[in-house]
Amino acid sequence: MKGQDTHKTIVVGREYYEDALQSTRSYEVSRETLTMRYGDRGHWGYPDFPPHTDVGGPFYLEGVRTSRSALSVGTIWRGGALKQNYRGSLVVDVPHTGAWVGTYLPDSWGAKAYSNMKPTRPIMNALNSFYELKDVPGMFRELKNLPNVVKGIQDRYLSFLGHSGKAYVGGAFGWGQLYQDTVNLFNFQQKAAKRLAWLVRNNGKPIPTSTVILDTDAVVEDYAISGYGLLQPVLVTQYYVYEPRGRRLTHNKEKIWAKGQFQFWLPSGPQDINWTTAMKARLFGLNPTPSVIYRAIPWTWLFDWFGHMGTMLENMESGVANRCAANYWYIMREKSWSIENQVSGWFQDPQGNPVNVHGTSTSTAFVKTRSVGDPFGMGTDALSLNPGQLAILGALGLSKIR
Repeated sequence: MKGQDTHKTIVVGREYYEDALQSTRSYEVSRETLTMRYGDRGHWGYPDFPPHTDVGGPFYLEGVRTSRSALSVGTIWRGGALKQNYRGSLVVDVPHTGAWVGTYLPDSWGAKAYSNMKPTRPIMNALNSFYELKDVPGMFRELKNLPNVVKGIQDRYLSFLGHSGKAYVGGAFGWGQLYQDTVNLFNFQQKAAKRLAWLVRNNGKPIPTSTVILDTDAVVEDYAISGYGLLQPVLVTQYYVYEPRGRRLTHNKEKIWAKGQFQFWLPSGPQDINWTTAMKARLFGLNPTPSVIYRAIPWTWLFDWFGHMGTMLENMESGVANRCAANYWYIMREKSWSIENQVSGWFQDPQGNPVNVHGTSTSTAFVKTRSVGDPFGMGTDALSLNPGQLAILGALGLSKIR
């Protein structure tokens, strides 16, 4: 592990009795503590990058960053008979987040990221959609049970749970999917023409790709705070018109995303009407691929609810092209826990005029990670694979084998 600790401390103010200096106050206004578990500086070859763009490497960085405002108050006085005054600034007290504990690698999202970025995915899976039409009559029959759901609310709570649970599953995996398939079917012709033109235009070319898997920012705490310690240095009570007060906000942020470069090769031959028709059939999802067969097996939707077997099978396929591979790709995850103090203070100058200040301070604990992309989401170690396995993974994009 390699660590780095940087901070900035300044003189914020001085306290006087009449014009005689009594004390000088210094405070830290910023600090950043970083720990690199692995991946020194995050790049291979830094700062002399190689000519190709695949210079990313795996790294794991942990850190805590704090900062606070220095609020100029000019000259404020204690009041009363004592000729005591404070000149300069006050700083907002810094909350403490601690540091993240645990491991937050992004590898398990690799299968989903690869699937999202793969430029040769069909527009829809028509074979699966046609197969699932057999369930539509039963779905309509289930609508007759809606009065029983209402009756279950009135009569038996447990009965209601049984009906509502079934209704939820039917809505999530039945009606919701039917609606999406219907929308895709109506939009297919327009999308297919644009998508096919894009595929032809970029056939055999390196294509930069990216996807965002998760991007959240939630306020998990928001409450009022008060106390003389919220502004520092803490002065004697007579300096304050009112006790400092404000709010404390806590944010929990997380982002998971991936970037890379893909290349694909469409079927060869003259791009006539037959070729175009065959390509549109692929875009429509009429090819009986392993992932299509898997999703036609009963209850596989439940397995994929907790895992990603269907996505992994789909990643093993070249999609609408004959070949598709990732020249390189990386998946990243950033997670942070941030606490912010928003504080106001009220004072007066030697002439009795009000001096009001407002400022903030923050403390953020964060983790930043990057992993080499793996379409299986398991962080496969290429060094442990035999030549035959490496050849297969090369086609999937884990190496540059062609």
